[in-house]
Amino acid sequence: MFTLLQRGFNNPPPARNPPDAEGLFLILFCFGMLFVVFMIALLFLRSLSNCLKEVAPRNRQMWPGEVWYCLLPFIGIVWLIITVLRIADSLDNEYEDRRWKGDRDFGKAMGLAFAISVLVIGPPGGIFGLIYWIKISGYTRSLRNSPRRRSVSFDDDPTTYQRQSGNTVDENPWFQNIENEQDRERHRHEG
Repeated sequence: MFTLLQRGFNNPPPARNPPDAEGLFLILFCFGMLFVVFMIALLFLRSLSNCLKEVAPRNRQMWPGEVWYCLLPFIGIVWLIITVLRIADSLDNEYEDRRWKGDRDFGKAMGLAFAISVLVIGPPGGIFGLIYWIKISGYTRSLRNSPRRRSVSFDDDPTTYQRQSGNTVDENPWFQNIENEQDRERHRHEG
């Protein structure tokens, strides 16, 4: 037994072979693919954030910066589902506020299909993500390229309207709505 131990100490382990070119190429390829996927994810999330920036703050269900939580490990996929739902609700509110007709889906079905398919089948579910990305980019473009026509509600600040539009207080629809309400009330009580 002592001779076995002595033999083990006298014979060092064989030298490791340096990694071959194929193994090194495979490792670099995997890291390259991860980098490409990460860059695509950044562009995708930037597109979602830009969409929310085009929605009026009072119509948003989440802030534009909150989409970046999707990058967090483990909870990112759950946050993606929440993001898809909140963006759809925000777009619905914005379209309703502008008195536009939309499809009322606002990419919700495709976004949920993307999030769930990535969770279940992995990267092949990215085709749903591409379709969702195209839909959201279309909504962003339509919001960005059109004049901001929206309803005026009583929670709007009249001075903000005056600064943005350059109209005087007499032309402000906020005050006109108040006057119209007072006229209706007066006619209701008189009539």
